[in-house]
Amino acid sequence: MSSLKDKELAALHAKFIVPVIMSRMLNNLETLDDVAEYVLHDMIGGHQPDTALLCIALCSQNIAAHANHLPIGRMLKIEADRIVEEYGPLWIRHASGQSLDNVVVGTALSHTPEELESLGDLLLATCGELGEDKRNARILAEILGTEAHMHKEEAESMLEEVFVPETATDMSNVVMFPGLRAAK
Repeated sequence: MSSLKDKELAALHAKFIVPVIMSRMLNNLETLDDVAEYVLHDMIGGHQPDTALLCIALCSQNIAAHANHLPIGRMLKIEADRIVEEYGPLWIRHASGQSLDNVVVGTALSHTPEELESLGDLLLATCGELGEDKRNARILAEILGTEAHMHKEEAESMLEEVFVPETATDMSNVVMFPGLRAAK
């Protein structure tokens, strides 16, 4: 898999806009109030799980930069960087209309719930470790962690619909229990 160039990474940040907004909030250039929190939840919540994973990972890189004094913050950076490097090139190729290997895409999508759960757990753990002096980072980490867990549930549902085989409809070889016969 190819590595992202700085130009591609900047394009991803601009395309998703949420990482740019969060970066500005972390640097006190934008206000983080109740309305902003609602809008962030709404913006991230509007994505499909695979796109949300990449968006949350991009935002997590910003959170990690403000938590690099903590071991959990450094772990968050490693995980966020890995997800961006793994999913970013796929997203860029898909967005530009390039053909993608179905096996690679299927594998990536099948890991989306676990990736969201892992990233969400790291974000919430980071949130718990940040002090009052990092209030914005703490609030934003909580928003991202919550969204990651919500998207994890959605991703699992979607995968079950796609990858679970249809249940058998031929009941001719099934022996019904006596109690079930009477219920009919």
